[in-house]
Amino acid sequence: VELINAKKNNIILDACCAPGGKSSLIAANLNNLVQLHCLDINTNRITRTKNNFNRLNVKNVKFMCDNALSFNSQVKYDKILLDLPCSSSGTIRKNPDIKWKLTNVGIKDFQYAQYSILTNLSKLLNINGEIIYSTCSLFTEENEENIIHFLKNYTEFKISDIDVNLPNFIFNNIGGITILPNKYDYEGMFAIKLRKNA
Repeated sequence: VELINAKKNNIILDACCAPGGKSSLIAANLNNLVQLHCLDINTNRITRTKNNFNRLNVKNVKFMCDNALSFNSQVKYDKILLDLPCSSSGTIRKNPDIKWKLTNVGIKDFQYAQYSILTNLSKLLNINGEIIYSTCSLFTEENEENIIHFLKNYTEFKISDIDVNLPNFIFNNIGGITILPNKYDYEGMFAIKLRKNA
């Protein structure tokens, strides 16, 4: 949420939004003076998110039940938050069974889906808008490789500086952040900010 650096009156797409924790924090930080479009593929998760928002008094929200792989909109967004489905390898400390479930094929499937969602939703971003791409994975296939491949094919995008006060050890070598689960009791994750230029 800090990375997205939302401003009042921004129109923000939270893709894969459920259960809504990030959007509700954005709304709280800006006193509901932001337009949130919350997208999820699962109707039950949308219902759960609506209930959470009602309890938290989150306003100015449009809910959409659709697939991020094919979602299209006439609306152009100032910010897009992609907290993507992934292998969840960064949560291995609390979910140790992950290491028995992961396969190379499964990781490649996640990589393809993540890249496809990124390319599809990037078309909906305003000029000078920003995308936050994040996973709770530690695998380069799901993180750095997807970003490098995307930037080669979509040259109007660049990696944007992360101007949040964070410890130096979590910055990675491509301009995003990587948190390892064996450091300081954090969950593992990757995040990067992409900016669309004219």
